Amino acid sequence: MRPTLYILCGKVGSGKSTFAKKLELQGVLRFSQDEKALSRIQAFRKPDDGYRVVDEKTLRAAEAEARSEIVGLALTALRQGKSVVIDDGFWRKTERDHYRELAAQAGAYTILYYFPIEPDEQWRRLQIRNQGDLTLVHFISHDDLEYLNKFFEPPKDEGEAIVSQDFSLRT
Repeated sequence: MRPTLYILCGKVGSGKSTFAKKLELQGVLRFSQDEKALSRIQAFRKPDDGYRVVDEKTLRAAEAEARSEIVGLALTALRQGKSVVIDDGFWRKTERDHYRELAAQAGAYTILYYFPIEPDEQWRRLQIRNQGDLTLVHFISHDDLEYLNKFFEPPKDEGEAIVSQDFSLRT
């Protein structure tokens, strides 16, 4: 059976990580962008301030390093016949297209899952997350959320499967 790259596209708090962990329980290798990046810079985060990152440049460098590492690990796994889920938002179409191309070069299928979420539900989930363990996730204020959401490009006619809030699928 050909390996599959699962691309999870959705805003912060939409359920991507929960879904990725469900796939992992089914034997799919899971690579998390946030976990890899934030584990690299724990020394630069302030626990007494919600684990906020001390400086943006350090965060962006860690994210770039993590992304590069994940691409390498994912491609190796796909070439070995293993399926992979990348737990990242894939906010831009160009990024989704790039990963599809990489998967095809590795001989793998790609499945794009889209996680739409209503703004009120997104904020409700983030408020809960912000009160939990923030060692490997970002604290996101309401202002941060509004700013970030401006950059999201939802998939349209990309063959995406839509994941509802109860994790049921529709195409």
